[in-house]
Amino acid sequence: MFNIDAMKRTFTWYKQNPLFVLILIIGTVFSANAQNGIGISSTAETLQIDPVVGADQITLASSNSYSLSTQFQAAAEDVSFDPDNGDDTSPTLVPVDQTFTLTFAGALYTYVNSVPDNNLTIDDPYIQDCFLLVNTDDNSPLPFTATIVSWSSEATVISITPTETLADNMHFSVGVVDDKLQIGQRNLHPLGNSDFMSDIYAENDYVTEDKTAPILDIDADSGIWEDGYYVGTGETILSNDSLQLDFVEPVMAGTGNVYIYTWNGILVETIDASTLTTDPNDDSIIVVVGKVDGLTEGEDYYVTMEAGAVVDLSGNPFAGINEEDDWSFTVRADLVPDVVSYSPMGKNISTEADLMIEFDMPVELGAGVINIYFEDGTLVQSLDVVDDAFYFTSIGNKVYIEINDLNPATKYKVSVDEGAFVSSSGEAAGAISEEDWQFETEYNEEPLLVSLTPVDDSVDVPLNQIFVMEFNMDMQAGSSVLELHIHDGQNTTVVTLAATDPRVSISGKFVSVDLSGLTVANTEYYIIVYPDFVQNTTFTPEPFAGITKVFNWNFTTVNVQSDLQALAYDPDDLQNPIPDNHPNLSMTFNKPVSLSGFGGNVYVYKVGDTTPTLTIALTSGMFTNNVVSITYDATVSGSLDLNTDYYVLVDAGAIKDASGNTYAGISDNTEWTFTTGSDYALAADDDLASNDDYIVYPNPFDDVVYISNSENISRLYFTNVVGQRVKEVTYPGGMVTTSDLREGIYLITLMLDDNVIVNTQTIVKR
Repeated sequence: MFNIDAMKRTFTWYKQNPLFVLILIIGTVFSANAQNGIGISSTAETLQIDPVVGADQITLASSNSYSLSTQFQAAAEDVSFDPDNGDDTSPTLVPVDQTFTLTFAGALYTYVNSVPDNNLTIDDPYIQDCFLLVNTDDNSPLPFTATIVSWSSEATVISITPTETLADNMHFSVGVVDDKLQIGQRNLHPLGNSDFMSDIYAENDYVTEDKTAPILDIDADSGIWEDGYYVGTGETILSNDSLQLDFVEPVMAGTGNVYIYTWNGILVETIDASTLTTDPNDDSIIVVVGKVDGLTEGEDYYVTMEAGAVVDLSGNPFAGINEEDDWSFTVRADLVPDVVSYSPMGKNISTEADLMIEFDMPVELGAGVINIYFEDGTLVQSLDVVDDAFYFTSIGNKVYIEINDLNPATKYKVSVDEGAFVSSSGEAAGAISEEDWQFETEYNEEPLLVSLTPVDDSVDVPLNQIFVMEFNMDMQAGSSVLELHIHDGQNTTVVTLAATDPRVSISGKFVSVDLSGLTVANTEYYIIVYPDFVQNTTFTPEPFAGITKVFNWNFTTVNVQSDLQALAYDPDDLQNPIPDNHPNLSMTFNKPVSLSGFGGNVYVYKVGDTTPTLTIALTSGMFTNNVVSITYDATVSGSLDLNTDYYVLVDAGAIKDASGNTYAGISDNTEWTFTTGSDYALAADDDLASNDDYIVYPNPFDDVVYISNSENISRLYFTNVVGQRVKEVTYPGGMVTTSDLREGIYLITLMLDDNVIVNTQTIVKR
């Protein structure tokens, strides 16, 4: 805002310029000029008049206080910087001798608020006071020279040249002083922020290149730090302590080596600089050795470091450490117990838990107190290591502290006094703050089921539905099972799943079960969840009570009309018998098929029978695209009779298409039929070479059979009517005893030395 004198001068000028006043009066019609960028701002006490940059019209409204202000352009619209300006989080990197060029959007004139028609063209002496160069690290001004490079109605170019070389890694800004310059004339485009003070206008952030090598921070003296060394020269270091260097700026590992020598110059360790690390809490500290426990206790050592083993973030190398008396130290045994861990910590802690503190060495009871608090600081229990020593047990490096039972679902804090535990040499262990040691006991209530998806009695449930149980707390696998049943009156079990089955997933409060491929369309099912199928995740898990009634989680699958059809069966002709008694059964469908999750069997019945002669389990290996080749081993499943009519049945739901639609199966004993032939089937790799010279007789036989030309026979075997080999003889000679065979029909096969079958015939034992 203007001060009183400035306001009076401004109104005096208005009285001397009636044309300007007329323009102000016309501007009161806000609606007529608002679209031209003219604005009116008001408060309860005043109505301010705001000249808009670039416009000749100024709006006017009456005001009790006649308070005026001027609106100014933003820097980005007025001036550009070369090099381009950054910000305080990512300053622009420049050399130490950088010259800056500022280009303004038009001709620059001097600006004096009290003289609106000031039209003085700027010159070099004037602009020396119109800019600032400031070290933003300490807010000190930097000397510079400002020069007009060019001046025109389109643009004015100013150069800013520091008159002193800037320091390395210096943060600084280039600014335009408030209310000293204007673009054009008549005070319509002043450069400033309207408070008529010498503020930095359009502050910009730069940083000079860092060409200075990193040096040690000689002010780093604390404890056994000395002049940036840890440990300082001549100091003693514990065997589990580290060697570190503190620099005046962030550093990182470079290249080269670090060497550790004994006091008499014997090299004991060479450290590759690439292994050096920075302190995670202070990137100006480099850790040379993480622990010196490999050095001999009681021995004196010194360290040297090659130049460049440590560099700053600009790559400038540290000069290194060359003299043996720059960094020397003595190693002694660590006799101070340090806390390694303590428990319990975190959540879900048993209410019967005791405390445990682990140290880096065996400890003894010292003098002090262990306190247990509620979260609000209320003392729960206090144990003095002297008076209550029987509550403490030391085993190795660990101390176990027996405490009272805790409350469930409660937050606790524990504090340990310094010196409560000591080493064998009497060195005191440090304290543990209650802010550091906190835990929360288990919330051991029985988990409650919140929701089911799909809900009980749902209909039109998709075949790929994922079934979800939501609980009121996080869950984990239990020891029991879940069962899927068909609601068919017989409670047929479809599948039994443990909570660890791949079809079951547990995520937080949600337990999901994937039953896709296990259900068929238009079928009613129910799910039984046995107690402890899942349990909560507390320290002492509470099991879910389960869903144990058949009417608590029922659902009916969607009625999907499947177009899966069997196009052909083979063999399938009662009028044209197959060659032998071993059919190669196959089914051809109208689309690719596979074995369903249910699985199933193919049954071969003798026409007129209701008990299957063969039961063949379908396997995934039988499926190729849209064909199912039903193979079986006659020696295991049995064989069929000669010259006999058979029919085939197939289990419903055993075969499915890619969409999960299942085949209805074959239940009609007239749909797939065939007739066996008059020959017994031979093994696929047998070559039949019939020869009438090789005859078995008599037929029927009693306890012996004879073989003509037997000197050429290497092996013979008897096969019963179900395809089982019941007797085998090698090099039989002309007579074979058969008293061990039961009465019945047999197939005898004669073979030569090269496994060629020369005769196969049916014979009967009486």
